[in-house]
Amino acid sequence: MAFAQQNVTSITNLAISPSNPSPGQTVNIAWTYTIPNASGTNPDAIVVVSNTNTLQAAGTANQWVVLGDGCAPETGNVNGGCYVGPASSGSNNYSTNITIPPGLTPGFTYYVIVGMRGSGGAYMNPTVNVDYQAAISFTVPLPAPYITLNKVAQGSTADPGGEVLFVINYNASNVHNVQITDAVPSQFTISQVYNGGIASGQNITWNLGNIASPQVGFVSFLATLSPTATAGQVFSNSASATSTEVNTTSNAAEVGVSVPELVITKSAPASVAAGSPVTYVMDYTNTGLQLEEFENFDNGIIPPSWSSTGCAWSATPGYLEETQSCSTCTTYPYLQDSSMTPILYGVYIVDMMVDSNDCNNFDAVFNFNITVNAGVTTVYQVRLSGQKGSNSSSSNVIAYDIGGGNVAFNSPPNMGNVQEGTPANPVWYTVKVQVCSGQVLMKAWPKGSLEPGAWDINYTGPNVPTLAGWAGFQANRGPVEFDNLMIFNTGGVASPVITDNVPGNVTYQNAGNGGSLSGGTITWNVGSTCGSSDAVSWWGLAGACGNPITNAAVINSSSIAAPVTSNAVTTFISGCATNTPTNTPTATPQVTATNTATATPSLTPTITPTSTPTGTPTNSTTATPTATITNTATITPTATITATPTATIPDIDVFDVDHNILDPANDTVSIHVAYSKYPGDYSLKIFNSAGEHIKTLSEKTMTGILDESYQWDGKNKYGDVCASGVYIFYLTEPFSRKTKRILLIH
Repeated sequence: MAFAQQNVTSITNLAISPSNPSPGQTVNIAWTYTIPNASGTNPDAIVVVSNTNTLQAAGTANQWVVLGDGCAPETGNVNGGCYVGPASSGSNNYSTNITIPPGLTPGFTYYVIVGMRGSGGAYMNPTVNVDYQAAISFTVPLPAPYITLNKVAQGSTADPGGEVLFVINYNASNVHNVQITDAVPSQFTISQVYNGGIASGQNITWNLGNIASPQVGFVSFLATLSPTATAGQVFSNSASATSTEVNTTSNAAEVGVSVPELVITKSAPASVAAGSPVTYVMDYTNTGLQLEEFENFDNGIIPPSWSSTGCAWSATPGYLEETQSCSTCTTYPYLQDSSMTPILYGVYIVDMMVDSNDCNNFDAVFNFNITVNAGVTTVYQVRLSGQKGSNSSSSNVIAYDIGGGNVAFNSPPNMGNVQEGTPANPVWYTVKVQVCSGQVLMKAWPKGSLEPGAWDINYTGPNVPTLAGWAGFQANRGPVEFDNLMIFNTGGVASPVITDNVPGNVTYQNAGNGGSLSGGTITWNVGSTCGSSDAVSWWGLAGACGNPITNAAVINSSSIAAPVTSNAVTTFISGCATNTPTNTPTATPQVTATNTATATPSLTPTITPTSTPTGTPTNSTTATPTATITNTATITPTATITATPTATIPDIDVFDVDHNILDPANDTVSIHVAYSKYPGDYSLKIFNSAGEHIKTLSEKTMTGILDESYQWDGKNKYGDVCASGVYIFYLTEPFSRKTKRILLIH
């Protein structure tokens, strides 16, 4: 006998215990369902937690299946429910435990929904198929009151007279009368305040009101650094937040004054033969970092000079968006800032969001170094992918593209899974791109969180930008959003020039790297080196024997107060008398014994008789002097000439740092020291801008030629990574002191 299928006709007494659970908590749910005739029925149930009170198709955003196939949570298609029978005719009670999804927002109201089918299996794929459903609401409890602040000086460096964008990221919940304040240092002039802030003198205030559910946001302002600020200065300050419940202070955001720095080092061979080639090489660096452009679209207007193609763009919500869905916009529309001053080396920071997941290969794209050369357009891209695409195996992807051809891609561990957003629930990410000579770096992280130290992509292959270009945005077949575009130029000082005079004992032959000779001076017009070194060179023929060839080069610019002179190099002409050992007369005392005769008179005693007159003749004796010879030694100094060969050693004095901007998460700085002038004590130490000793790299006594290289990874003597700021390499040599400055950034 066959039984007719019976439907579930009601679900009542739905309850959840505890009534307002926290995210991730295991709770009990119970309900009563009615089947008029239970014969032949096998009732199934599906249970979801949702932000709406009715079941939606499987895969719908903000709906989590906590009881589905096999009585287990489901994340994909739900092809069947959980068997809850056997059932009796009439009313039946059922209870089970479920786990509340961990990602729910405190303070928001959600629903537990139960859907049942009497026979044939309940399912939600491709559409919802149940006999009956019921829902009960619950509100996720708010956490204890809290406010956290993170202040960032975008770029961390500024030129005197340049602009700095300060951003204060906040995260708060369950607080009232929230107010963020910032006392801007006197070295800055407030240019513009965003996000509803009010400036009074040097103080800015943002009134945020009451914040119940956790809220992540930011406030910001633009400030101009004093033109009298000097290189090496570091300005630091913090923001603060107050509320009825809690108060807090942010970290200190530092701005290092980075006057574009020109450094030049010259090298030449120690000796060459007369008439042979001699080549001079000048290594130089020209570094700087300047905010070129900032757009936050708060005024709801797309800059009129920007150009677009395909589909529709709008800035009405206070951010830039491509508004058409993939069903109506099947192209790849772009919006380009072609009015900007083209740059080759730069840093780009932008917030990006993928709006929905209804398109295949659906990406938000930021374009940079867009160029048109001989009618050919070249576009470099960073893509934030919200869907599985042809170039990746997961939705957690950023990629570096040239003209649509993928060069490198990565799944950043700091991003989790890239979440598509909706206008009601946006999920924003901050993307950072740095273009240097021969290198492209990229990273991405959830907007408002701390920037990770490591780069997600570090590409150094052949396909890197070589021409200055502009920036823009692109939507890959669907709605995407962009905000808070910052463009920094790492161009250094304007139009630097290197000059080198041809020495008198060298016949000029040719110059490389575009150098030209005029009136005995070689000139190169050079550009930025983006933190690394570049070089120019020339060569000539050494003259006949004569004095050693010594000279130095100069790098200069109208942007700096005084030209920078390189070290002096000396080249000896080999085979010449001036370079061979010479005889030097040396007086050497010699002791010689000489016999000298000296006459010394000596009296000999004589006997004198007494004469007695006797009338008789007498004999008389006469005294006769005699000479006695005495030998006396006399010391007589004489000079003897001894030939002693002596050789002249060329002075060596090199102190070089390979680059002056250090990111400890990705590289180290190399220091080269060579010295031979005088023996004595030598040390190389690192100090911060406050004069505090950070680390000693070397300390010794020199007796000969010193030629050593050292590496610094940005850590102090205790092994801790140092904070962002200016650091000084202090070299102590016999009779001299030298310093080099670098900027450490995170």
